[in-house]
Amino acid sequence: MTGPGALERLRRALRDVLVLEIRRPEARALTLLAVEEVAANIVEHGYGGEPNRPISVTVTIEPGGVFTIILRDRAPLKDVTSLPSGDLKELARTSATRGRGLAMIDLLARSVTHRKRRGGGNELELVFDAEDLVRRVEASLKDAA
Repeated sequence: MTGPGALERLRRALRDVLVLEIRRPEARALTLLAVEEVAANIVEHGYGGEPNRPISVTVTIEPGGVFTIILRDRAPLKDVTSLPSGDLKELARTSATRGRGLAMIDLLARSVTHRKRRGGGNELELVFDAEDLVRRVEASLKDAA
């Protein structure tokens, strides 16, 4: 997806796919939040805000509510899984303005894997478990209270 409105088109397309396969609206909303964060980071940090740069998304849904979302770009190589994600509670306590995205993605995804793309760019694989996703967030909120 490229061009003006690409992130909104991505969101709508992903929502349309997830609504068919993931029964819990909370799990769909949390998944959209994580994918939007990754896509926004690609645009802001990977492409430096440069317009009309490609991001492709692939969704694979397996029986039992496990699903994989892969985002691919042609931005300079950057393995975000090697960066410290920080602690969401500490980031909130200190009113940090940066760094919350990686911490949130780590909380929501069962696993996050980075791969270098042939020909340049990045591939980020996010694996989610629809049932576990909501439990993880609820447990994190209890800990924060």
